[in-house]
Amino acid sequence: MKNIFYKIIIIILVFSNIHSSSYAEWKESKLGEFFVFDFAHSEGETIFYGRPNVFFTSANEGRNWYQKSYPNPYPDDYITYCSINQNKICLVAYSKIQLKSRIYYSEDSGENWDTVANMPGAIPLSAVNGDSIVFPYVDSKLNKSFLTRASLISHNLDTLYSTTTGTLFDSFLIVNDTTWVSGTMNGMMGISRDRGKTWSFQLLNNGRFPRLRVVNNLIWAFSQLEIGMENYFSNDYGKTWKKIITSYVQFAANDICIDKYNNLYLILNNIVNGMWSPSLMKSTDNGQSWEEIFNKTNYVLTSVYVNDYAVFLGTYDGKILWNDAITSVNEDKTDNIEFSIFPNPSSNFISLEDKNQEIKNIKIIDLAGLTLFDCETDNNTLHKINTSSLPSGIYFIVLKTSHGLQKLKFIKS
Repeated sequence: MKNIFYKIIIIILVFSNIHSSSYAEWKESKLGEFFVFDFAHSEGETIFYGRPNVFFTSANEGRNWYQKSYPNPYPDDYITYCSINQNKICLVAYSKIQLKSRIYYSEDSGENWDTVANMPGAIPLSAVNGDSIVFPYVDSKLNKSFLTRASLISHNLDTLYSTTTGTLFDSFLIVNDTTWVSGTMNGMMGISRDRGKTWSFQLLNNGRFPRLRVVNNLIWAFSQLEIGMENYFSNDYGKTWKKIITSYVQFAANDICIDKYNNLYLILNNIVNGMWSPSLMKSTDNGQSWEEIFNKTNYVLTSVYVNDYAVFLGTYDGKILWNDAITSVNEDKTDNIEFSIFPNPSSNFISLEDKNQEIKNIKIIDLAGLTLFDCETDNNTLHKINTSSLPSGIYFIVLKTSHGLQKLKFIKS
């Protein structure tokens, strides 16, 4: 849970390089008195949900928001999770007094609802898989953690997996038709190749994994430690994981997200002279260097989300802030350079060309920072590189030219 007043993860981060930039003014909208918990997005429709029990939808990438409701909420309800796939919304609500969770499902953007499950215990998250909803929950009386499937048609429940080992699901992601991935509260990543019936786990650290994202066929796992945070990625659908960075800042890290170009956005909250002093940091090189793009006192940031329109921030007191001047693509640029890489994405080769200057050296670097290709060139302006041996994923091309260094990303399909 991200509630920073109840569970703040204090971390000490040392960024290798921190820059500050000024962007156009952030816009702000006050939507109510609630905790903006998280955002979700699918094909043009965006939602965010807050606590205790409110959620909003937007059909135009966050330009306008409309409050929605779900049926028969308890007075002490709070929404633990909300997801969207096209206009289909899955919502989980938990009552602290009743000690029960309910799962609601809507196929028309929250206008009409169906109660799919009503069961004891807390359900932290859920995922829609075809004509069913998959969710983990903990039964404290039985001291067991279950992974359960609920039919959207019959509402029948089917236990896929159960454990008493303390392996509690902290995050959950359906990658494709057969592969499911989970992060646990005790530092492990799990993978199932048979739709959740059997799992294998590997220990990565001693923290927890509250965030899983999949972008460009890469699975990203964001881990919170007692001190610090670690980022991992997998380019083989969860079979193996590579640690990218361990960044340390003297702040409380509250949320992290990633855009389709694999730029990272990290919320940091700190208290300076008795006042909240939050920052939003952006990294275009997997956390090796960071740029501060938001820093205002007296805000408490709780969530961050980015789409093609803008970067959005949620606050503890029901505000949505957004900035549509922050571009998602942040490649290095040099005046009077017409550098191109094609095809991109590529399968077997890429061609590099710069009409204005000669290329002296070419490097290919993976997301973990390893140099996979390093070649001195013959100072031509056009070069062709065989990439057939590279695994599918995202890579950096670093060029040394007469004007200095230039870096771009390319995708190996």
